[in-house]
Amino acid sequence: FGSWHPFWCGIPDRFYDHFVSVDMSKRWRDHVIHSKKSGHELRQPITQRFSSSTIFLSVILAAEIGMITSPSDLSAEVREALGSSSFTLAYWTGIVLSFATVIAIAAITANYSAYAVFAAISDENLHIIAKSSIGFYAAQLPTYLIVSVLYTFLATISLFWVLIMPKIVTAIITTWSALFFGYMISAYSALGTLVMSSGSMGQRQVIGTTIEDEMSPQQLSDELLNRKRKNMRRQVPIREWYSSPSSNKLSTQKAE
Repeated sequence: FGSWHPFWCGIPDRFYDHFVSVDMSKRWRDHVIHSKKSGHELRQPITQRFSSSTIFLSVILAAEIGMITSPSDLSAEVREALGSSSFTLAYWTGIVLSFATVIAIAAITANYSAYAVFAAISDENLHIIAKSSIGFYAAQLPTYLIVSVLYTFLATISLFWVLIMPKIVTAIITTWSALFFGYMISAYSALGTLVMSSGSMGQRQVIGTTIEDEMSPQQLSDELLNRKRKNMRRQVPIREWYSSPSSNKLSTQKAE
């Protein structure tokens, strides 16, 4: 488990996690909700994602609007293809770009609305709302839209590359981009998986200070990976991961 590992194979639990980081998954939100014991602690990770995502999505939306309204010859070609319904590559590029723009607007609206609603809930009732089916879905919907925005934006960029550059160059850049994004997402999915499977979101220290001081960074990573494998085999319900130390069933002792 060194500084470079090809896609961290075997650490993220699902193949899907190599394309969508685990911090956008239902499991991650489940862990966040159950690990934060007070409404005040829970509010920050929930609302912070909404506020930062709104800014990020606004930048992407501005770029997409700029693509379709730009006076450049390429944008003009796309607009003409849309008007004539010629079903050329430029036409389908415009269709994908149109879908991407609508999804980006929907994502901004969802994040803004989710922030407004969850920020208004009192600390005493935030856990109740967040654990309810409607509250959980309302908190997760912006994440689904963000993933859609990212991939439709990448698809749009790739189609513009096809229109601009020779096919061989486009194929090389697109392949490299896909591998690079897969590697980056896999890294954060691996880290997020270890955070969840070790119970690191809770207040309990997962590795004792004495043991931690004796271990190198490499050994700490290996230890977290061993904890992940042990705890996954036990199949402990998430609500029990962050219970009191006396009833906690997670692996807390140093792995042999």
